[in-house]
Amino acid sequence: MCRIKRHVIAVTAFVLFAVSSFQGQIADAGPKSESTVTPTESSTPTFEQLNELIHYGDLIDVDVLGSSEFDWRGNLTPEGTLGGLKFVDEPIQALCRKGVDVEIDIRKFYSKFLNDPVIKVSILDRSQRPFATLYGAVKNPQRFRLLKEVRLRELIVLSGGFDENVEGGIEILRQPSAACLGLPGTADGGDSGIAYAKRPTERRVIDIKELLSGEEGTNLRILYGDFLTVTTALPVYVIGTVRKPGSISMSPGLTVERAIASAGGVIGDQSEIGVRIFRRNASGTEIIEVTPEKGAVGSKAEVREYDIVEVFGDGKEKLRYPPVLENNIRRAVDVNRLPIRDIQ
Repeated sequence: MCRIKRHVIAVTAFVLFAVSSFQGQIADAGPKSESTVTPTESSTPTFEQLNELIHYGDLIDVDVLGSSEFDWRGNLTPEGTLGGLKFVDEPIQALCRKGVDVEIDIRKFYSKFLNDPVIKVSILDRSQRPFATLYGAVKNPQRFRLLKEVRLRELIVLSGGFDENVEGGIEILRQPSAACLGLPGTADGGDSGIAYAKRPTERRVIDIKELLSGEEGTNLRILYGDFLTVTTALPVYVIGTVRKPGSISMSPGLTVERAIASAGGVIGDQSEIGVRIFRRNASGTEIIEVTPEKGAVGSKAEVREYDIVEVFGDGKEKLRYPPVLENNIRRAVDVNRLPIRDIQ
């Protein structure tokens, strides 16, 4: 009986081994899955890890125990160094480094004057780190002081959501040295010292539909210094004998007919209505007479951004000169005047 049991166990083990080997062959033969996480996302330290690093805007304290004349307090230079340390003849790189690592570099200099100096580098104030800024086609553009981890969708909710001028994309500009991406000396960093502080800005555009549908890799972490612009649709103006004259948002394939419908439609007898377009170009203003299609107001002709569609008739005469609209050019927003909100 024992011999039979041993035989059964041996056969079972062989079968299990054969099955597992076959499954392994299938897995190896199939396509390899690819991560949809962007390189900057995968290499970004956690918020807690980033919080320990020295950033632009931090108030830094260098305390040389027992020798107050060597003490120093201040901010980083634009190159990411500690400027103004006494008797230090070379810049000490501190950007995106831990205080304990900076202490080692300072100790090398002060060991020339002091016997076994004890150095303590601390971050006294983190509140002035680069703000994340969100503006464009949101209801409440603002700047954010990041005191905890936050992602893109949460930032949009905190800004009141999108407004009626949203076009479909979110542009994110990210400065690696402000966000401490690709740390100096690491595999994904490479640069060190001043070269790291001058790394070029990274750019990415997130499709709003993909973000709202939960597409993987779109709900990015927001980092210090991120500048986010929700793209705004450019305006088209509809004036004259329409129910709601004013500006509408440009969209791909917008026709004269749809533009008039977006302005509430015409007032009065459609058969007596005429339409023309004022369009700016390099030589001035071009006036385009629109030939209406049978049974429709306007035509399938497409309009362009900043076009002025004039609907006339039903007792209203054509304009003799192109109209002047104050909002024809949208004014730039001074982001430095946007309100600041703490994320905590």
